[in-house]
Amino acid sequence: VAGHDKDINCVAVAPNDQLIATASQDKTIRLWSMPDLVQVNVLRGHKRGVWAVEFAPLDRALLSASGDKTIKLWSLADGSCLRTLEGHTASVLRATFATAGTQILSGGADGLVKLWNVASGECVNTFDQHEDKVRAL
Repeated sequence: VAGHDKDINCVAVAPNDQLIATASQDKTIRLWSMPDLVQVNVLRGHKRGVWAVEFAPLDRALLSASGDKTIKLWSLADGSCLRTLEGHTASVLRATFATAGTQILSGGADGLVKLWNVASGECVNTFDQHEDKVRAL
């Protein structure tokens, strides 16, 4: 299936198995319907490559982590960017939902792990105990 212009960094499957999201160095996230893999949306807004994507466990939303130092929360209903989380000083390499989707954990090339409140978009804690990049959570 053709879609991205550059490497794909991450693939995620929706909790209901109806969608797949792909994140690419081409700065986009593409949504594909299952099982036929027809592209249903392209999410644009990151200024650098996208390293990670993950579907929210309950809401119809998706998060993305990017080399532009941000995490974005996207609406699956219309593909709009609901919120941009800023606070890392280097590429955000991984992000994941926590606490039943009410919080997000992110890890970056700055060595930081951050805990975010989804509703407010605020960083509630920063963990600075790593000496190098945080690539997995």
